[in-house]
Order: sequence, then structure tokens, then C-alpha cells
Amino acid sequence: MANHSAGAYSRTDSFDLLTALGSVRVESELAGVRDALAEECAPLFRVAPPSAFRGAPAGAGAGSGPGLTVRVGVVSRLDVPDDLADHLAQTPVLDLDASRYHIVEFGRRFLLWSAGDSVAAAMTVRGVRGGRVVQVDVAGASPGAVRAVVRWLRFAAAARMTAADLPALHGSAVGHDGRAVLMLGDRGSGKSTLMMLATTLAGCDFVTDDVVLPYRDPADGTVRVTGLPKRIGVSVAALEGHPARERFERTPLRHHGGPYGPLDVDPDRAWGAEHRVRVHCDVGEFLALTGARAVGGVAPAGVVLPCARREMRGWLIEGPAGGDASWLPRHRASTRQLKYVTDFLGLLPDDTPAGSGDVTAALAALPVVRVTYGPDVNVDFTRFWDDVTSALAAATPVGVAR
Repeated sequence: MANHSAGAYSRTDSFDLLTALGSVRVESELAGVRDALAEECAPLFRVAPPSAFRGAPAGAGAGSGPGLTVRVGVVSRLDVPDDLADHLAQTPVLDLDASRYHIVEFGRRFLLWSAGDSVAAAMTVRGVRGGRVVQVDVAGASPGAVRAVVRWLRFAAAARMTAADLPALHGSAVGHDGRAVLMLGDRGSGKSTLMMLATTLAGCDFVTDDVVLPYRDPADGTVRVTGLPKRIGVSVAALEGHPARERFERTPLRHHGGPYGPLDVDPDRAWGAEHRVRVHCDVGEFLALTGARAVGGVAPAGVVLPCARREMRGWLIEGPAGGDASWLPRHRASTRQLKYVTDFLGLLPDDTPAGSGDVTAALAALPVVRVTYGPDVNVDFTRFWDDVTSALAAATPVGVAR
């Protein structure tokens, strides 16, 4: 393996990647990493100068010292074992944040290897099990190398958050006036569509998509929600008649390697997860394309359990009211890959971040409504969203028949 000794390692940039529950220190020989993280991750993760944490204890939460340092090196050739092919055939593969990492070595020391893909270069990740320094190496300084490193850093920061053992939820969230509405559901239930329409047509702020992380603010104990800066899948059906449709068609997108092109918004296409077509974009791209605002660390005000039905006209909003936590276990998000790295591989420190207090009782007290809706919401979303938020405030059923 490549070995950057203290004398040979020459960092060109140093900064901290902040999350709601802590930070990751980044020391990089590769230019462009800081700017790419700032563009793709804000405001869920933020970039700040390392001087802001000088003298603070490690792992003490947001605004304090980092519990993990990731050093990024640029090498002429990735140093992997000569019998790499044998390792690939015998060891597990991790699918993390759109990247595949092979576990090449595992013991006191670890080595992960990624072959790269059409947008990200090959890379290695290595260190000592349970240590506080991880070495990431890429061969050469290319846009693909920056992309690979950014993916790893987003994952490492997310793993640091989920190490707090918080109840990650499968859903989206939007905010308004400092309060968040959580939309939780199974794959294909329409939660991401409602997030996109609420942030672009109803004046709401983007909070998160796909994963909702509730936590206690280390400063005052208030329960808040944030998310992970994962890619967003915007349903093509939700863009039918939307003012941002043309921008989604013409703007080059990282996940598609250029402009997506004309969207097929066939109104007769069946609904459901197996039939949907999506445009994929990073958080920064989504905000730029839609003009939406984004906020982090918002106090939750209520929960919406959506169900999209193609054949339905109008929408139906029903209880139950708050105090019933039966929805919580059903809508837990899968964080197995993140937990595998933190709990089994031991790639990251095992300390518990601040803000990891129990949040179950506070979530159970939230008002909850079930929302069944059809395609009418695309053209009448403002009225639909007014009904949803009114039902949450009053905890009473609201129906619109057509």
C-alpha cells in the first residue's frame, strides 16, 4: 500500500466538513474537493475553516473538534496487493453512495478499493481499525478523482452521524417558518414527489430527501431533523407542466453525464415504483434547477404518510392523530451499509456524537395524517398542501372529492 509519511505528505487544503452531530477534518493534496463538497452538500453538510475548532475536544459534536481526519493523497499509481483478483473473488462488496468498494484487507489494518465508474476515478481507502485517521488515495488529479473523494467524504460524514444510533427514517422533509413536515413511505409512495412540489410550488424549504435523521440539538435538547446529501430522484411525472421542466431537460447533470434531454411525461404510464422514470441530481443541482431554498436542523411539526394512486381524482386526508408511534418502526430507513463500516469494519471512531439522546417519545407525539392522492395535485398543489398542513394542525380528516 502507498504510505504517506509525515514528511512526504504535502496537503494543499485543510477544512472541516460539518454535520448536525459533529465534523470530519479533511486534509487534501487534491484541489477542488472543498468546492465540490460545498456545492453538493450544503446546507445538510457545511464546509468551514479548521481554525474554528482549534483546541476543542474531539468528537464533542457540531462546533467542536473533529472525531475523524481524512487525508486525501494524489499518487502516480494506486498501491494494491498483487493478488487483487483473488481478494475480489473472496471478500464482500460495499455499495456506498453510488460507489462499490471491495474489502481487500481487513484486520487491525483495512484496505478498501474502488474500481471507479463513468464519473468517478478508482481509489483506495485505508487505515487502522478504530483509528481516527483514514487515508484516501487517487491516481492523478482529475475531475473523476475529485468525484470519487467527495463520494467517500459524504459517506464518512454520514456514517459518523448514524453512529449515534438515531432512528433514521425513510422519507423526505420540507420546512416552513422553522418547522418541518416529514413525509414517510415505502418506495414509490410519492414522498419525493410531494417534497419537490412543496419546495417549488408551495413556498417550502428543502430539508432532506430519502433519509430523515431526527436528533437532539446538543445546545438546547430540542428535537430537530436533518438529512444526508444523497442524490435526489425527481419523478418525471411530477415535472409535467412544472415551470422547471425545461431546465431539467437542458441542464448538464452529473449523474447523467450531460443534459437529460426531452422528458417522457406520458400521462398514460402506470404509476408505481416499477414504472416510474426519474431524473437524478445532487442537492446543489436540485436547488439550482428549481430555485428552492434549503434549511437544516428544523424542528418537526408533523408526519404525512402518502399513497399515490393514478386512478384517483382529488385527494383524501385522514388521521390518526399524534400519540400513536406505530408508524415509527415501519418507516425506519436502512443504514446497514453505514453501520457495517462503523460497527463491523471499524473504519471510523466508535465514540458517540453529541445529540444522540432518545427522540422516540418526541416523534410519537407528532400529529400524523395519511394522504391518498391522484394526479390532480400536479395542477392544484397549493390547495392540496393547504389541506395537508391544515389537517396536521387540526388533527382532523379532510377530504376533497372529484
